[in-house]
Amino acid sequence: MIVSVLGGSSQSTPALAQSLAALDMPEKIELRLAGRNEHHLKAVQRACSLIAPAVPVAAYGVGEWDRSLDNADVVLIQVRVGGYRGRHLDEERAQRFGGPADEGLGLGGFSCAVRTWPELNGFLRRVRRHAPRAATLLLT
Repeated sequence: MIVSVLGGSSQSTPALAQSLAALDMPEKIELRLAGRNEHHLKAVQRACSLIAPAVPVAAYGVGEWDRSLDNADVVLIQVRVGGYRGRHLDEERAQRFGGPADEGLGLGGFSCAVRTWPELNGFLRRVRRHAPRAATLLLT
């Protein structure tokens, strides 16, 4: 089974690798990490390999994301569009108008959704082209 993670340089990704390694499955699991920051991506790949040596982990930088999706069975999209700066702006806007400073609630959530949708739509189109049968999980 091929599991492709868009936003694979997240600090929580090694925990995913560990959970995948613990699954009792007849088929081998391959983990593909696609990330925008090459340095972070390589660090997360190494951490995954140390924590879950039974799960092969490949890293795909910017420009290689389509290859990371080829024939994937599961796609996890966990890209933080706009990075932490985008999140900060969403939360700042909400606070300015008296709402909760949260990227997922109220005005902050709406701001995040409007800012994120164009890129997310592109990711979903890529998944449809390169992994049309994949189960897609969305954490973005």
